[in-house]
Amino acid sequence: MTGSSDINMQLPLVSIVITSYNRAHFIEKAIHSALAQDYSNLEVIISDNCSTDNTDEIIKKCLPDPRIRYFTNETNIGMIANFIKCTNELAKGKYISFVSSDDYLGNDGFISAAVKKIQEYPNVTVVTGINVSEIVHSNDFFTDESYPFYKDSFYKVPFVPGKEVFLRFPACHSISYGGTLIDREKLVSLDTKKPVPISLDIQNILQLLLTGDAAFIDKVTYVARRHEGNYTSSVPQAQTCIDNLAYIDTSYELAMRNALLDKTMLEKWKTAMYVNFCASSLRNYYRQDKTQYNLFAKHVKEKYPQVYKTVTANLDWATHYLVYANKYIGKAYVNSRAFLGKIKRGLKGKDAQPANFTSDK
Repeated sequence: MTGSSDINMQLPLVSIVITSYNRAHFIEKAIHSALAQDYSNLEVIISDNCSTDNTDEIIKKCLPDPRIRYFTNETNIGMIANFIKCTNELAKGKYISFVSSDDYLGNDGFISAAVKKIQEYPNVTVVTGINVSEIVHSNDFFTDESYPFYKDSFYKVPFVPGKEVFLRFPACHSISYGGTLIDREKLVSLDTKKPVPISLDIQNILQLLLTGDAAFIDKVTYVARRHEGNYTSSVPQAQTCIDNLAYIDTSYELAMRNALLDKTMLEKWKTAMYVNFCASSLRNYYRQDKTQYNLFAKHVKEKYPQVYKTVTANLDWATHYLVYANKYIGKAYVNSRAFLGKIKRGLKGKDAQPANFTSDK
């Protein structure tokens, strides 16, 4: 009879990484969702970035589980550096997955299904599922836009050529670190000596897609909590977003250098990616911080005039510009959209979510 230790030896080790900073009120659910995975050869790497709340106390309650390896940084090295340290130094798994300390895995069988998929199709380097967002203050849930966009294409086939996924990114980003399993050796081989300040995960995914394939699991795998404390909800300095544009350049240059895609196709891809990122950044800055908006707009207008022209010629941009010119009108607009969205989701009922979604994980 084969014992559980023998079975573990036959299965590749998977590392689930949880990086944390002041997430005491969220992190326990993140940890439990990782430990609840039914995959038997698992390690959970927790790296805390000098939290000043009681995160340490919460984590230590979970330490009796031998699958947890807990580390604390002597100083706060920043979110991106913490990710890289976990990936390159702390994790030991053949495959790796990431859970933000304020999010959680929404499917106990995700790791098992993803490993099975990646072993069945050897050229697959990235496996992902369906992401759901939880609005913390209202307890609302909704499926991220990539699933309805790709549900009849990427989710209907065993795997998708990575370059096809890469080229479709300007239409709708399909993969991030959340709810994704990655070949760790290939991830570590990527150049992260000059990491971008925000979109490191997208930069790495794009580079992996240029040399390998992707698989999509038609089940909810990840729940991202949306709240005021999210890193993505904060307003970065304009220079941060300017520096972050390198995530597009790095992927473009890799493809060009190795002649991985047609040059004309790549030029169109790069321009579309720039338009999307700059449009999103300009909207956020204009809505929340006019000083940073002016700095970022000046940079884009001077260095990428065609991108700036494309963004500002859009009717959506003109509407946004008028609505948020006054902060009180802008606030009323946000509240009305939220109210209408809630009514719409209420009318849809169960149809608003994939059939396999459960919010009680």
